[in-house]
Amino acid sequence: MISCCKNTFKTSGSGSSREQLVQERNRLQQQLEEQVQECDRLKLQLEQQMVRMTDEQQRHENQLEQQRLNLTNELQITTFKQLLPLLVNYPSASRIAQAKPELPAKTFITMFAPLKTLMDSWGYEWIGAVWEQTFYDPKLHLPDADDIQSGSGFMSGL
Repeated sequence: MISCCKNTFKTSGSGSSREQLVQERNRLQQQLEEQVQECDRLKLQLEQQMVRMTDEQQRHENQLEQQRLNLTNELQITTFKQLLPLLVNYPSASRIAQAKPELPAKTFITMFAPLKTLMDSWGYEWIGAVWEQTFYDPKLHLPDADDIQSGSGFMSGL
């Protein structure tokens, strides 16, 4: 791309050497303009490539964030399903232990405190309270009787 030029003209005092100097200057100026244009073209290509690479990096970061969220959600769902038997019985055991402190279950309840903390941090909420009636919704509740119907009254707390 960039080429060096050799001084091929003679520097005698004749008028033709002045013309040669002017021609050489014009030729060098033309080469310089071409090289500046080439540099501008390369600069534009690099800028476009940087934009593409920045966009690609952002896409990858977004994909990684989405994967992280999906994995976190999947972990929560899987863990929740595995803990469901404990979660169903915890409110009842806790309420019984509070109502009857003489039962040895009171010390057992303190072991469940981390479980409650975990559920709270994941945004899960208890639906209904033990020994209180709650409107039955099959999307939210496990039935406590075989004959309970969706939207048909209340189910009693465990």
